[in-house]
Amino acid sequence: MQKLTAGQKKKVLASQALTPAGRKYVASVINQPLREYKDNFSLLGDVLMIDVLGKGEIPSYEIEEYNHSVYALSENGQVLTWTEHQNQIIVPMAEIATRDMVKRSQLRARSYDVATRMKKKTKSDIAGEENKRLFTLLSKVAEHTIDATANFELAHISKAIAQVEEEGNTMVGAILMNPSNFKVIRDAMLNAKVFDQNTNQELFKTGRLGSFLGAKVLVSSSFAKDKVVVTAEPENLGVAVYGQELITLPVDDTESLKIGFVAYEELGMYIHGASNICVINV
Repeated sequence: MQKLTAGQKKKVLASQALTPAGRKYVASVINQPLREYKDNFSLLGDVLMIDVLGKGEIPSYEIEEYNHSVYALSENGQVLTWTEHQNQIIVPMAEIATRDMVKRSQLRARSYDVATRMKKKTKSDIAGEENKRLFTLLSKVAEHTIDATANFELAHISKAIAQVEEEGNTMVGAILMNPSNFKVIRDAMLNAKVFDQNTNQELFKTGRLGSFLGAKVLVSSSFAKDKVVVTAEPENLGVAVYGQELITLPVDDTESLKIGFVAYEELGMYIHGASNICVINV
């Protein structure tokens, strides 16, 4: 059986999107690849443990084993606290969604590349929002801070790692930073002659750098420019909870003669290891 070319696939998907039944088919076809694509840019799994809830399950977790406060992020970005005297936490879930609408005339002209447009929207909207919420929670609940506003240097990262590992019960897990702050690590690796063009391309393609001073380096434009966050390993830090994994559905706007697709998910997260987080103010 002859395989379709990229152009032929684009035309098939565009023609299918002209009918309600066809749009459901298109949504089902691009859904799994879209999840995998999102995971390439969402950095949650590099920082926190992941728990995917089954249908009808409540995001309820026993927390008495931690013997210290547990923190979660509300849907509107506020930090909620459960003290060490409470036994259970119900993680608040936020709905994260992106929508792409197109005029029917564009579909008839077969100029609408469904998969490519939804990939771009998923990367910028959903993965970006996941990274933003993660960084917000980590930076707000961190128990350790370092001032590097005068001159951010490699020594500050080393000090932050030592702070995370100080109690001796965990190893450093990740360094999270905005691309504007990556110069410190790039210069250090260039001086050590371990940073090459392939490394640079991989970093900005996926947002990940394998290891530096024992930690993953995670770079995202969704992270704040004025902070660098250093964390422990995921099992000693917290959990990201998916109530609904990323799913793609067709949507119609009959008044404006537009049709399109929406991708959405339900996400919550909580931190039980705030003492294993250090924020560097840069």
